[in-house]
Formats: sequence, C-alpha cells, structure tokens
Amino acid sequence: MNDQNKKLLIIILIVSILALSGSCVKAVGVIGTITVGGAPSGIAFDSGFNELFVTDIATNNVAVISLNNNTSVANITLQDIPSNIVYDYGANELFVTNTHSGTITVISDKNNTILTTLSVGEGPMGEVYDPARGEVFVVNAYNGVVSVISDNSNTVVASINVEVSDFGGVAYDSAKNEVFVASGNSVSIISDIDNSVISNVSVGIGPAGLAYDPAKGEIFVDNFNSNSVSIISDTTNTVIATVPVEYSPSGIVFDPNVNDFFVTNTGSNSVSVISDSNNTVIGTLAVGQMPGGIVYNQGAGEIFVVNGNDGTISLISDTSGTFTTPSPSVPEFSVSSWTLTTMAAMAGAFLIAITAKSHVLKPKKSVGRISEQYREIKTPN
Repeated sequence: MNDQNKKLLIIILIVSILALSGSCVKAVGVIGTITVGGAPSGIAFDSGFNELFVTDIATNNVAVISLNNNTSVANITLQDIPSNIVYDYGANELFVTNTHSGTITVISDKNNTILTTLSVGEGPMGEVYDPARGEVFVVNAYNGVVSVISDNSNTVVASINVEVSDFGGVAYDSAKNEVFVASGNSVSIISDIDNSVISNVSVGIGPAGLAYDPAKGEIFVDNFNSNSVSIISDTTNTVIATVPVEYSPSGIVFDPNVNDFFVTNTGSNSVSVISDSNNTVIGTLAVGQMPGGIVYNQGAGEIFVVNGNDGTISLISDTSGTFTTPSPSVPEFSVSSWTLTTMAAMAGAFLIAITAKSHVLKPKKSVGRISEQYREIKTPN
C-alpha cells in the first residue's frame, strides 16, 4: 500500500470514528412547557392514570394534569402550604404534606377526592414511599421527627427522632430496605425493619434533595449551599464522590432509562444532568425561574420540573433535544416585588414559598432559619 492510500485509509478511519462518536451523544432537551400558575412546589407522577399532581403553595390547591393532553382536569383544595406530594402506587393514593398545619392529606387518584387528613409532626416537608412495607416516611423539619404512615390504615404507626435539615430531603433504598434522610450537614440512614437510625454520613452544606440509583446502589444528595452533589455508596455508607453543579441544587431524580440524574439548580434556573457511569455533569438545560420539584415518567422517558417563581412546569425528554446553556443573567430576589412568607422545602422534592403580594401568607412558626437558606442562594453576576 502506497503512502497516498495509507493517508486515505487513515482519513476514512478518523471520519468513521467521529461519526460513531457523534451517534453516541445523548439527545436530551426541554421539549415543552406547561403553565399552571400560582406558586407550584411539589410534583408527583401517577402512572396508573398518566397524570401529574402539582401542589400550589399560593392557592393551597393540588392541580391534577392529564398528560394525554397536558391540561388540568381537577383542582383539590387542601390546608395551609401543601409543599410536597408523593404517589403510593400500592394503594393508588397521593400523600400531601401540609407544612403550615402539620398534617398529611391523603387523596384517592380514582376520583381525586380527599380520603383523610392525618396529624403528624411540626412542619412536614419531604416524604417518600416504601413499597416493601406499604408505608410513607414523612420528614417533619420543625421538630426533628420522621413520621411513618401505613397506607393500609392511613394512620401514623411510628415516630423516629432524628435531626433533619430545613429542606426535609428523603429517599428510599429498595435494595437495602433503608430510608436516607437529609440531616444537618449529613444524611441519617433509617432501617425500615425496626425504624431505627443505623448510621450517619457527612455530606456537603445544606443537603436538600436525595435520589436512589438502584443500578449502582448509590444515593445522590444535593448540597444546596455547597453547589454540589454527594454520592453515597449503600454498601459502605460512605461518600465516594462529590460532583460540582450550578447554584443551589435542590431537587433531584434518577432516570433509569439513560442512567442519569437530573438536578434542579434553583439559583441558576437550570437542570444539571449527571451520568452515573462516571459521576460527571454531561450537560446543562435552561428551564424556568427557580426550579425545584422534579419527577420522572418512565413510560414516556420524560422529566417534569416545577418552576416555582413563574408558575410553569418544564418538560424534558431523555431521548430528544439538545443541551442548552442557561442565561448568565439570573434575576435576584427583589423584596420590593415579592414577599418571602414561609419556608423553603424539598419536594422530590422542593418548596419555594414565595408568593405574590396579593397572596401573603402568615406562618404559624418562625421561619428565620429557612429564610437564611435563601440568603445563601448564589447567583451569577
């Protein structure tokens, strides 16, 4: 083979490799926006009816959105500050944390009616469903108690004393039958067998959202004030990696279709996408203002992001679209135009209790420590 043919062969190989590499690039992007209005906070996906349930802390309602046509099909009026919501597919029920009143509202997804309202601890925020036990674990941020609710009787069957963070982040590890709770600047691990705290793992500052990766046996933890995500191995209960993200990460969800984590960055109006194969950020998506709550629809390969400050939900596809760079100009909080009236909480998690002046709410308890979290939000200049 002469030199000219060798050069031609090398060029062909290089072009083939580049074409193959290009075909492996993930197609992820924002493909739509759903307007819900108000101040949406928590979000849950009901796979049985293909519906989204979205809590609104400005109106104290839960909007039910059909994904068949992306329209609202019902509104359910609840108690003060419905911050978070979780779907219990074993009982076909939704559990809503009413942060202000210290209660949980149980909703039937068959007719979108309230079945019962339960008293739990003070300031219920984050919650997670444990399908192995048929229980819902509720994090009460004000008094450091995790309430355990049986979905068989819809009653509180246990109360676990544990230091919790202001955000109330929580996740369930189905392989170990353990519940991971954001606790101060650490994560507390609870066994669902006897409801005892078995370990504490130090993470970053201000742990907020948590999500479980069953493929790797790992828990990913948003660190709101460290602008990072800590990765905990459930084999050793130690942090094995820390991934820097953008400003004030709050919500997080795992997408088993592509083995990626989607992280809402409240201070950057963006979503970071982390690959669990190498624990690196593979892209960033621009979304609405102050994203928080986030949920995954496995049937459609879609992620829904609640944007608390503009009353919208961003729809992300894990199979189509392209990564986008968020605007470097992110509006700061303006006390003159908005009133910070309650607390911040993770819905999935996450709550940003900011309402328009026409919807001023009066909290029962001091929210000074919560307000401090928001003074720590760092945004680009």
